[in-house]
Amino acid sequence: MTRQPQGIVQSCFILAVLALLSGCVTDTWCLRDLTFVSARIIDETDIPPIDESIKSTTIPPRKVMIIAFTSINGTDLYRYAENSSYNMGADVSICTDGEFDQTKVLEGDPYIYGDRGQVMQDENPIMRDASRDRTFHIYLLMSGGEECGRVGCKPFLYNLMKTPEDLCLYLHGGAFQILFPAFQSNLIVVPRSAVVMAIRNARPHIE
Repeated sequence: MTRQPQGIVQSCFILAVLALLSGCVTDTWCLRDLTFVSARIIDETDIPPIDESIKSTTIPPRKVMIIAFTSINGTDLYRYAENSSYNMGADVSICTDGEFDQTKVLEGDPYIYGDRGQVMQDENPIMRDASRDRTFHIYLLMSGGEECGRVGCKPFLYNLMKTPEDLCLYLHGGAFQILFPAFQSNLIVVPRSAVVMAIRNARPHIE
């Protein structure tokens, strides 16, 4: 076995430690450029079949917000998740001073979706067409009754249809490989003005 110079070994060790601390191995694997695109509100019954895991039989159907976002650098999350072996999800809260608030977490489908369905750790519909849509989205319930955290659930009543707020969300996930730890994306802010506009454009239903 060829012995590596001590300086090279030390450099590799430092890079490995930095990767572990940052949760990123290369810039390609760092989701720090996500930005809000749009918000619109639909009934649960209008969720496309490919994304229907959040559907329920609630009558009348609940209002759901589709929050769309994209990577400024055009990162394809299908490819990102498969190449990194990451499971991916999202958390949304009402913002407090422009930051995510763990005490105001909102309800919705925890998964990420694109134009080919859920973003998964493997077996993603990776497309070779570089010009295809790179916008992704999540589903958020416009009203809810409790917030659940590490210590259990506690009441957290909210109704964004009546009281729109700034919303803060981020993506998160992890990998099985020990050298590639969990990651958290940059914060995506949905401004109150976008929520208000989505409410104005929502199809009404009889309560």
